[in-house]
Amino acid sequence: MAAPAGQGKRTLPEETREYLCHEMIKLRRNFGIRSDRGGDEKHDRPEYEESALRSLARDGEQAVATVKRKAEEEKGAKARALKRQKIVNIKAKVDKMEAELAEEEARLVDRDGKYGGALNPGPLYSGQLGANC
Repeated sequence: MAAPAGQGKRTLPEETREYLCHEMIKLRRNFGIRSDRGGDEKHDRPEYEESALRSLARDGEQAVATVKRKAEEEKGAKARALKRQKIVNIKAKVDKMEAELAEEEARLVDRDGKYGGALNPGPLYSGQLGANC
């Protein structure tokens, strides 16, 4: 009976296995673990190397997952900051338009006051368009 998808034994690509073996050998040398010193024969067993490779691969996968998660969080933070900046820009435009509208209203009130409150619209006044056409 075949194993369900995703639950079978995972195998590493050959170059990854070679890299991890090389790293494991460097670690063993750095910590003084050598098979010729005696007492370390278990480190030379294939099952130990296989479990050490799996452990290193798992650590590598966790590191990659952490980096990806942090990148996604940073990306989300940048997107939120961009949205906040857009909102601020829109509010600034609205404030500017409101200020321009207030200035225009003040100008119209001044003009209306200057001419005694009764403006005499020209021939393009919307109420007279039908009569002048």
